[in-house]
Amino acid sequence: MDRFKKAVKFLQDNFNLIILIPTVLGGFWQLIELLRIDTSFVRFFSITQVISDGLILMFLLICSYLIYIYIFKIHDIKSSDNEVKIPYDYLLFKYIILFIFIIMLSIWFWTIESKKITTSSFFFVFSFFVLCIKVFRDIVLQHFGKDGYRYLNATAFILVFLCIHYNDLFFKNFHKMYFLPFNLKNTKYIECYIGKNKNEFELLYFNDKYIFVQIKKTKEIEIINFDEMFKKDNCK
Repeated sequence: MDRFKKAVKFLQDNFNLIILIPTVLGGFWQLIELLRIDTSFVRFFSITQVISDGLILMFLLICSYLIYIYIFKIHDIKSSDNEVKIPYDYLLFKYIILFIFIIMLSIWFWTIESKKITTSSFFFVFSFFVLCIKVFRDIVLQHFGKDGYRYLNATAFILVFLCIHYNDLFFKNFHKMYFLPFNLKNTKYIECYIGKNKNEFELLYFNDKYIFVQIKKTKEIEIINFDEMFKKDNCK
């Protein structure tokens, strides 16, 4: 009960800051999307879009954090000398688990282009990724004891480097996940408006004011009013 009261008090005392978090997150997301098109397009930034974008990011971050905490809070079951060891106590078993997890992750990443990535699949893969990290950590610590933390720090550095190196791939797939529903009919109205079928142009980004379209043949970018996405008359 005391924890609940402390949580409520924290929310009351920091309400303005908490409200600001999705705004900042949404602002960064929109900024990155516009920068990926071209730096000059940042001037088409929409303030009114940031909260909705930020809420999506906040939801994903909170869920990811809860998954991470849950997995790393699972303590190994300690067995006494008179008890039979559970399978996870054996180093070989940990290696087998890690190998299986890595294979499953590799298969998913190998087929990522041909799949429609959903939020549920994202959390599923993220859970496996965190499990891989936990099992790897347990293997290193079982091998090297306290000295294993040096190897874990080096591994963390490598992971950060890989994340930075492949950040464009991450943003591309994240963009596909939350940019536009694959079954949205309104994109047809955009096709009619610009007079081209969907194979001849690419919808780069849109906010609640503008739609950014690139003609594939000429690489020219056209900015369309967002309202055109709702005009059925475009297809008459």
